[in-house]
Amino acid sequence: MPFYLFSLPPELITRILLHARIQDVIRCLQVNTSLRDLIRNTLILQYSIDAHFAGAEVLNGTDIDILTDTTLAERVSHLKERETAWRILRPDFRERINVLHTASGIYDLSGGIYFLGEAISHDSMLDRMQTVGLRYLRLPNKMFEESKWESIEVEAPIVDIGLSVYEHDLIAVITTSTESSVDITFTQISTSKPHPLAKQPKIRCHQIAPDSGRLAISIEIVGKYLALILTFPNAGVDVVDRFFVYEWMEGKLVIDHPAPASSVYTSLVFLSPTVLVVASTHPPASLDIWDLELACSVRSLLLPALQPHMEYRSISARGEPNPYLSHSRDTSFQPKVFYDPKESIVVFNVHIQISNGLSWRSALVVVHRRALLEAGRRAGGAEKAVRYAEWGQKTTRWIPASELSTRWITTSAGQRMAVIHDTRGFRMVDRSGAEGIRIYDFNPFHVRKWGQEVDDAKARWAAGVAEPNAYEGDVSDPWDGWDDNGDTDDEEEEEEEGNNDLYGHEDLDDEDFDEDAVETLGFAQVMDEELGDAEALVDMVNQFIASAEDGSPPIEPPLHFNLPTDSDSGGDDEIGEGSLHSTLSSPRSTTSSPGPSTTRVPHPPSAPGLQRNDSKAVPNMRIVTSPSTIFANGAVLTFEEPVVCELPCVVYTPANPASCGGLTGMYEGMLLDEERMLGLKTDELDNIVAIDVFHFG
Repeated sequence: MPFYLFSLPPELITRILLHARIQDVIRCLQVNTSLRDLIRNTLILQYSIDAHFAGAEVLNGTDIDILTDTTLAERVSHLKERETAWRILRPDFRERINVLHTASGIYDLSGGIYFLGEAISHDSMLDRMQTVGLRYLRLPNKMFEESKWESIEVEAPIVDIGLSVYEHDLIAVITTSTESSVDITFTQISTSKPHPLAKQPKIRCHQIAPDSGRLAISIEIVGKYLALILTFPNAGVDVVDRFFVYEWMEGKLVIDHPAPASSVYTSLVFLSPTVLVVASTHPPASLDIWDLELACSVRSLLLPALQPHMEYRSISARGEPNPYLSHSRDTSFQPKVFYDPKESIVVFNVHIQISNGLSWRSALVVVHRRALLEAGRRAGGAEKAVRYAEWGQKTTRWIPASELSTRWITTSAGQRMAVIHDTRGFRMVDRSGAEGIRIYDFNPFHVRKWGQEVDDAKARWAAGVAEPNAYEGDVSDPWDGWDDNGDTDDEEEEEEEGNNDLYGHEDLDDEDFDEDAVETLGFAQVMDEELGDAEALVDMVNQFIASAEDGSPPIEPPLHFNLPTDSDSGGDDEIGEGSLHSTLSSPRSTTSSPGPSTTRVPHPPSAPGLQRNDSKAVPNMRIVTSPSTIFANGAVLTFEEPVVCELPCVVYTPANPASCGGLTGMYEGMLLDEERMLGLKTDELDNIVAIDVFHFG
């Protein structure tokens, strides 16, 4: 007797769909009205689809047993509200928290907790560099929620900290002793006591040589592994950097790898619970992929080669949230919506030094964690070293950072990144500080959605009075304008861009913004998204059509329902046919749109010279999809050959900071986590004195 899927109860069909890929679930919307209605009316499926497009963690089959309809409805609503808040850059509240201690340079942000070291005093630079205590703050989730500084007692000078908040409720504190040893202490955050899973609450990992000089550390914790890099940038020739990996629960050392002669390891990030990427600056500079189960490096992803008078000096890295094996036992650390670590971006802060030692050039290099993992597994074939053009051209975006505040690395969460102008530099922003903040969104679904929206807008504009070039800006060469000192020539840049502002266009008039029309990715937009191939479900879909008990005809595919292969839905996506990538003929493409509405189109820009007085929190926005060639002007003195990067993104800035909860660029740093941005206020001595928390939900 043949098996018919529709003979099963709806609950079992839901279970089946929960174990299918999201792309396959969405394709099932085309089968017939019964299956379409089941998917659209089942909260757990609705949330899974919305979460997939938002880059959040997708629910699985076991969640249906522990989540009630009320809880699921709250999740669906919260996800939509949060995505909308980020899109229009309008936080639901702002809270200022004063720093009551003398802050040192040690900090971290994860799981809604902000850690900040305590220095001896602020009397001298040396005192501010010595961390003798550790304070932390549970950041508020509601307006007027009390937040107070708490402390973790440490008996020795602190060098750095590593966190595993979500997974283990763990902080690993790196200290140095009077015997010049480097020690690791494992503490449970919620109790401030030795961590119960660590058989050895404290382990000694290294003895520092007398001529080692300053010690720099990179540490990450995922699953059973703790990975640690000890770097000695000012050490003598006999001192080498070291790379350690521990099974921290057992106190067992599994990798002790001295860096090869003259090599410099600077930072690391977990790509999966058993795979790491380690940044090395020694020529040829590379991102080395380590397989911890094999205890060796399996691939080297080379960075672009530099001119002989240039060198990679340092590379710091961050990818939040980390992969995980299990969630923390303390539910207070769990956000309402958790970003999917596999889909999150990794940000490398790259510093390039000219041989005279007096001039620097900096860049932020953004790549999806998934793309790095795939490059480590597949690129290069049998060759261990893979050229940048083979792995990085389609998967990275290079952003010049000479004018950005790069002192803090905790500036990304999920697929978003916050950048801010360095207010200590010579570049002036407007009095509101509006030009200081940019939010980069590397979610490929958001890029596609806005690309299609702008395509539609351009088609409408083509029949109107606006000229296409009036809303195309210049993003193809972000390094254009660099002089030999690595600084930008603002006057030349402004002359080249004409009347376009930093993000492309003027803001919308009040009447052009309908806040009620702002929607996040949901069922109203699902059918317009580009989806993955569903070969595994072809037979099942045919059975669906043949066995539909209600006799309704199969639903015809919608007009824009495209089905590319899986290779087209990742971090190295090409923007689909009919989108921005194919319609903007100019190689320099910057496009502005109104607020994130799926039903409204951008208002044509005003004629040159006209000013607008906006009061709505509609962000300026541009969609960066065209490849950038890092080669012009000053950059020609940096790299040996043109460096192309094609990873698309959407860039937002506050159109009117006053109506964005006071969100401005007048901060020394802007940090980011899953639910909020943190603006750091400093005094004349560069000490952090206050934190503005902007909560987005």
